[in-house]
Amino acid sequence: MSQKIVDKLHERFADMQALRARSIRVDRQQHKVFVVVSFPHVNDLSDELRRQISDEVKRAVPKGYYGIVSFADDNFSEVTFRKYLADTLKKRFPVYSINREKTLVHIDGRTIDVTFVVSEVDKQSMETSDFLPTLTEIVADYTSYEVTFMLSVDEAETELLDFSMQEKLVKLAVNRELMRPARVFRIENVVKCIGKLIDSSPMYISDIRKAVDSCVLCGKISDRSLKSSKNNPNLWILKMKLTDESPGAINVVMYARLDIDDINTLRETHADKTEEQLQRIAERKKVSNEKKLKKMMGLFDGQSVVVRGRIKFNDFSEELEMLAFDLCTCDILPIAMQPTFLRGAPDDYSLVRPEGYEEYRQMSFTQEFTRESPIADKKFVVLHINGTGFEMTKDKFFAMCAVKVDGGRITEQWFTYLNPEISVDATELARCETNVDKLVYCPTITEVVPDLYKFTDGCDIVGDGHIGSTMKIINYYAAPVGFRFDNNLDSEAQLLGALYDKSSFDKKPNCANIADVCKALKQPCLSETFCKHTSLETARCICLLAENC
Repeated sequence: MSQKIVDKLHERFADMQALRARSIRVDRQQHKVFVVVSFPHVNDLSDELRRQISDEVKRAVPKGYYGIVSFADDNFSEVTFRKYLADTLKKRFPVYSINREKTLVHIDGRTIDVTFVVSEVDKQSMETSDFLPTLTEIVADYTSYEVTFMLSVDEAETELLDFSMQEKLVKLAVNRELMRPARVFRIENVVKCIGKLIDSSPMYISDIRKAVDSCVLCGKISDRSLKSSKNNPNLWILKMKLTDESPGAINVVMYARLDIDDINTLRETHADKTEEQLQRIAERKKVSNEKKLKKMMGLFDGQSVVVRGRIKFNDFSEELEMLAFDLCTCDILPIAMQPTFLRGAPDDYSLVRPEGYEEYRQMSFTQEFTRESPIADKKFVVLHINGTGFEMTKDKFFAMCAVKVDGGRITEQWFTYLNPEISVDATELARCETNVDKLVYCPTITEVVPDLYKFTDGCDIVGDGHIGSTMKIINYYAAPVGFRFDNNLDSEAQLLGALYDKSSFDKKPNCANIADVCKALKQPCLSETFCKHTSLETARCICLLAENC
């Protein structure tokens, strides 16, 4: 649609080839299309010329939609272009790690020269994937500047990945394929409605991230509409939105072509038939058409169905949608949190290995310990995470840390960053000392489940006020690959409070705030948000309080 609008503008305003449709946003509910038109020194354009441009854009908007046009000045300084370039690379090419400080930008009039300084490996990868032509095309659609991109090899980074890094990447790729979850819904009472009977298990809509030739989905119908094609009255179009409990939603389109039951048309196509035979054929096709329409009209909002079809990308809505071939009514059973098969703890760690923990203490030569530590016979893990929230089927984790305490002493720490597979606020990532470029190469939560299960096997799990929700999310991803975390869960605030009441310390802090506890116990607090630090700080405070009981 962007190219269509630009072509219309260039055809109407031949002397204004610098016009661009910089941004297009479609509001399908309100049937509005928001378009941002850019032009150099746009403020110098007269009100009449702006109105003519707006009218031309509105005429190019699809029928049934109302166009709203705004204007932007197409002028860059080096700072503003660097910002635009960084945002574009982050959104469109997150797989490439490009050093912004080493990127060279030179602006001369309406010409911009950009040189990316990268390693030899990245240069080969970019050339193979047509990185520069694709980026040039994206920028040309955004601005009228003549932008030239070049790649230059950074001599300081010409060394290829060493063998250990290559081995790690190979193991990660193999493990990612082997541990790919097959999450499906359970359905029953499947009744054929349109097309063929569906006997496959439907996958989660939220797991669909690209176009596929064939898949099965289920969910409840909403926004159902049925109408015939304007150009072909025998072609009926059924549109609806399908929503499951993952929770995911996708638009579904189904086409039904009715048989020709017009007697005059049948006389032309069946010239060898008698009038009586033609009447029987017309009656039979009419009954068949009525059955098809009755089935399609019988579908209603809120009804549970299972559909089979092809997932494709809709250029207009810029979203994935399903072109359905078969549809059946069904009953959808609740999401099964229990795995269909159970695995034991792995013999060895595959991706994330714990690190041993050592600390040196200066013990008193005169102090006598007459009482045993309250946690001397306990073995538990302090588990903290960083994520986007705690809604089981929506939110994702991007960092996870577990600290093991055995016999009142910290023994091991297990930490990993996770690929959330969704967009995460850069500020949140910065608090955890990472960025989106690094997370791309990290394992997903499903891939580290076996290692986490091995680390926590036989231990209680201690966490913050969200530990219950945290474990639900972990089990949500663990169940499809055969693991179930059924450890006893304890609140770290309650554990700290109970130990504080028994200890020799006087003023009791807010035990739900680790910073307050560290301050009261005179312990270092490196961070109140990053799980790698907060989990270790919590474990230290628990051990210190237990020693002073």
